[in-house]
Amino acid sequence: MLLTKENRLRCLISILVFVALMLFIETQPELIINTFGYENAIKYIDLVYYGGLFLFYVIIFRKTLYKCLKDFKNNLKKYIPIIAICAFITIILVVVAAIILDICGIGESDNQKAVDDAVTNYGIFMVLPACLFGPLVEEFIHRGIVLGAIKGEKSGKVRIVISIIVGAILFGMIHCNYIDFSAMEILTVIPQMLMGLMFGIVYVLSNNIFCPIAVHMIINVLATI
Repeated sequence: MLLTKENRLRCLISILVFVALMLFIETQPELIINTFGYENAIKYIDLVYYGGLFLFYVIIFRKTLYKCLKDFKNNLKKYIPIIAICAFITIILVVVAAIILDICGIGESDNQKAVDDAVTNYGIFMVLPACLFGPLVEEFIHRGIVLGAIKGEKSGKVRIVISIIVGAILFGMIHCNYIDFSAMEILTVIPQMLMGLMFGIVYVLSNNIFCPIAVHMIINVLATI
């Protein structure tokens, strides 16, 4: 669990840095494009953003992550079924939700379409943040810190459910297009919210951050194939 007493300040700094950078990228696209050029901005922005945050989080949470990784290796037989089952359920939920949204004429969010196009056009420069750095960073924030903060170390079932739902909603919201934000845009990220819901369940069942990271990576890898 990332959110321990000794990690509270680190967690606060992590969230502030994550939110500040995300808001800057979402609200200042013209400044970024004018500074680096359109091609470079699209090609490298996610790699720099998620890659930089990944390195930052690994450094400040290195002791806790080492303990989690050691636990993950020692209990791999227990965690593999959880990862496999939850990944399968997540895929089913996302596919069904996508079909329903498509039938309703809603489709993907503009943000997701942009990511899909970038993966197609820029290959490894988008695959790395989408399949490696992105899942690590987003799970650190949404499950390791946000869900952990709401859930607490000793909590009842209701609080656990609330923490999973809140984490899922926030996870979906970061995939919205904030420039053209609307109620319709929120509906387009329902698949991402369902993914966040399952990632939260994985984290609660395992109490190890590398389990939701593994499921997240599986889903993103399949999405880029």
